[in-house]
Amino acid sequence: MLTGALLPDKFLVSFELMLLFTAPAYVVILIINSWQFYRNRNRFLRENIGAWLLLFAALSAYYWYLTAGITQSFWSKGIWFSENDVLHVGMICWIIYVYQILGKAVRDEIGKTGVSDP
Repeated sequence: MLTGALLPDKFLVSFELMLLFTAPAYVVILIINSWQFYRNRNRFLRENIGAWLLLFAALSAYYWYLTAGITQSFWSKGIWFSENDVLHVGMICWIIYVYQILGKAVRDEIGKTGVSDP
């Protein structure tokens, strides 16, 4: 980010570059959660995988919309809906899943360990 701020290069401070840097960690965590679920068939791990897949779907929809050039087509017709809007709608769905589904699985796991839930 600092390099992008010092050099006049928009890509160096872009969301797309951030995704390129975080993608390997995303894939590794998804593989680890999947392997653990395969071995243990744990509800908590299943809900984690669901969260990762939903996040992947939201980011994929963003990327597809960005590369398809739909924003320009819509804007020329007076429809103000961009790839960022697609991303935000997807992230809202992801946050609801994390709160409603994954949150319950986390509380169940905390209850199993005997640690109090705040």
